[in-house]
Amino acid sequence: MLGCGTEGAHLHVIRRENVNGAWAKSRHVRAVPLDFLVVQAADQYQVERHQCPAARDSDFLLVNLFRPPLGTPVTPEAVGELLGALSARAGLARAVTPHRCRHAFGSNLEMGRIASGASFGSLGERALPAPQYADLHWSWAA
Repeated sequence: MLGCGTEGAHLHVIRRENVNGAWAKSRHVRAVPLDFLVVQAADQYQVERHQCPAARDSDFLLVNLFRPPLGTPVTPEAVGELLGALSARAGLARAVTPHRCRHAFGSNLEMGRIASGASFGSLGERALPAPQYADLHWSWAA
Protein backbone atom coordinates (compact mmCIF):
# COMPACT_ATOMS: atom_id res chain seq x y z
CA MET A 1 0.00 0.00 0.00
CA LEU A 2 1.50 3.32 -0.97
CA GLY A 3 2.07 5.56 2.01
CA CYS A 4 2.07 2.67 4.49
CA GLY A 5 4.49 3.15 7.39
CA THR A 6 4.89 -0.56 8.17
CA GLU A 7 8.23 -1.99 7.10
CA GLY A 8 8.70 -5.30 5.33
CA ALA A 9 6.29 -7.54 3.47
CA HIS A 10 2.90 -7.59 5.19
CA LEU A 11 -0.82 -7.33 4.66
CA HIS A 12 -3.38 -5.25 6.50
CA VAL A 13 -6.22 -7.04 8.27
CA ILE A 14 -9.36 -4.99 8.65
CA ARG A 15 -12.42 -6.42 10.39
CA ARG A 16 -15.62 -5.87 8.42
CA GLU A 17 -18.83 -7.63 7.52
CA ASN A 18 -18.11 -9.89 4.58
CA VAL A 19 -20.44 -11.52 2.10
CA ASN A 20 -18.45 -14.76 2.51
CA GLY A 21 -19.09 -15.01 6.28
CA ALA A 22 -15.42 -14.62 7.26
CA TRP A 23 -14.38 -12.41 10.18
CA ALA A 24 -11.01 -11.15 11.33
CA LYS A 25 -10.41 -12.47 14.84
CA SER A 26 -9.43 -9.11 16.29
CA ARG A 27 -11.52 -5.96 16.17
CA HIS A 28 -8.35 -3.92 15.70
CA VAL A 29 -6.73 -3.16 12.34
CA ARG A 30 -3.28 -4.74 12.21
CA ALA A 31 -0.45 -5.54 9.83
CA VAL A 32 0.51 -9.21 9.56
CA PRO A 33 4.09 -9.92 8.45
CA LEU A 34 4.64 -12.19 5.45
CA ASP A 35 7.59 -14.40 4.67
CA PHE A 36 9.16 -14.98 1.26
CA LEU A 37 7.09 -18.09 0.49
CA VAL A 38 3.82 -16.27 1.10
CA VAL A 39 4.95 -13.33 -1.03
CA GLN A 40 5.98 -15.71 -3.81
CA ALA A 41 2.63 -17.56 -3.65
CA ALA A 42 0.71 -14.27 -3.61
CA ASP A 43 2.62 -13.11 -6.66
CA GLN A 44 1.69 -16.25 -8.60
CA TYR A 45 -1.91 -15.97 -7.39
CA GLN A 46 -2.10 -12.39 -8.68
CA VAL A 47 -0.98 -13.56 -12.13
CA GLU A 48 -3.79 -16.15 -12.16
CA ARG A 49 -6.28 -13.69 -10.69
CA HIS A 50 -5.55 -11.10 -13.36
CA GLN A 51 -6.62 -13.65 -15.98
CA CYS A 52 -10.12 -13.85 -14.43
CA PRO A 53 -12.06 -10.70 -15.43
CA ALA A 54 -14.68 -11.28 -12.70
CA ALA A 55 -11.97 -11.13 -10.00
CA ARG A 56 -10.22 -7.93 -10.99
CA ASP A 57 -12.43 -5.46 -9.11
CA SER A 58 -12.71 -7.30 -5.79
CA ASP A 59 -10.77 -5.98 -2.80
CA PHE A 60 -10.85 -9.38 -1.08
CA LEU A 61 -7.54 -11.21 -0.72
CA LEU A 62 -8.85 -14.55 -1.99
CA VAL A 63 -11.59 -14.85 -4.60
CA ASN A 64 -13.00 -17.77 -6.56
CA LEU A 65 -10.98 -18.22 -9.73
CA PHE A 66 -11.89 -21.78 -10.69
CA ARG A 67 -15.38 -22.47 -9.32
CA PRO A 68 -18.58 -20.44 -9.50
CA PRO A 69 -19.40 -17.82 -8.69
CA LEU A 70 -16.15 -16.49 -10.17
CA GLY A 71 -14.72 -13.33 -8.60
CA THR A 72 -16.60 -13.69 -5.32
CA PRO A 73 -14.77 -14.03 -1.99
CA VAL A 74 -13.65 -17.53 -1.05
CA THR A 75 -15.67 -18.79 1.93
CA PRO A 76 -14.08 -20.18 5.09
CA GLU A 77 -15.79 -23.49 4.30
CA ALA A 78 -14.14 -23.62 0.86
CA VAL A 79 -10.71 -23.06 2.44
CA GLY A 80 -11.42 -25.89 4.89
CA GLU A 81 -12.54 -28.18 2.06
CA LEU A 82 -9.40 -27.40 0.06
CA LEU A 83 -7.09 -28.05 3.02
CA GLY A 84 -8.96 -31.27 3.82
CA ALA A 85 -8.65 -32.51 0.24
CA LEU A 86 -4.94 -31.60 0.12
CA SER A 87 -4.35 -33.31 3.49
CA ALA A 88 -6.00 -36.50 2.22
CA ARG A 89 -4.06 -36.33 -1.05
CA ALA A 90 -0.82 -36.01 0.94
CA GLY A 91 -1.78 -39.01 3.10
CA LEU A 92 -1.69 -37.05 6.36
CA ALA A 93 -3.09 -38.85 9.38
CA ARG A 94 -4.49 -35.57 10.71
CA ALA A 95 -6.00 -32.97 8.39
CA VAL A 96 -4.48 -29.51 8.24
CA THR A 97 -7.04 -26.84 9.15
CA PRO A 98 -6.97 -23.06 8.73
CA HIS A 99 -6.63 -22.68 12.51
CA ARG A 100 -3.63 -25.03 12.63
CA CYS A 101 -2.03 -23.03 9.79
CA ARG A 102 -2.58 -19.84 11.79
CA HIS A 103 -0.82 -21.26 14.83
CA ALA A 104 1.99 -22.77 12.78
CA PHE A 105 2.59 -19.42 11.10
CA GLY A 106 2.63 -17.64 14.46
CA SER A 107 5.03 -20.23 15.85
CA ASN A 108 7.34 -19.70 12.90
CA LEU A 109 7.28 -15.96 13.52
CA GLU A 110 8.24 -16.51 17.13
CA MET A 111 10.96 -19.04 16.28
CA GLY A 112 12.38 -16.66 13.70
CA ARG A 113 12.12 -13.78 16.15
CA ILE A 114 10.29 -11.69 13.57
CA ALA A 115 8.46 -8.96 15.46
CA SER A 116 9.30 -10.87 18.65
CA GLY A 117 6.67 -10.47 21.31
CA ALA A 118 4.28 -8.80 18.88
CA SER A 119 3.76 -11.51 16.30
CA PHE A 120 0.86 -13.21 18.04
CA GLY A 121 -0.73 -9.82 18.58
CA SER A 122 -0.47 -9.26 14.84
CA LEU A 123 -2.43 -12.49 14.38
CA GLY A 124 -5.08 -11.35 16.83
CA GLU A 125 -3.85 -13.66 19.59
CA ARG A 126 -3.22 -12.67 23.19
CA ALA A 127 -0.77 -15.44 24.07
CA LEU A 128 1.51 -18.06 22.57
CA PRO A 129 -0.24 -21.07 21.04
CA ALA A 130 -0.98 -24.10 23.15
CA PRO A 131 1.67 -26.85 23.29
CA GLN A 132 -0.53 -29.21 21.22
CA TYR A 133 0.50 -27.22 18.16
CA ALA A 134 4.18 -28.06 18.64
CA ASP A 135 4.02 -30.61 15.80
CA LEU A 136 3.14 -27.85 13.34
CA HIS A 137 6.50 -26.12 13.19
CA TRP A 138 7.57 -26.12 9.57
CA SER A 139 11.15 -25.74 8.47
CA TRP A 140 12.43 -24.81 5.04
CA ALA A 141 16.09 -25.09 6.00
CA ALA A 142 18.23 -27.20 3.67
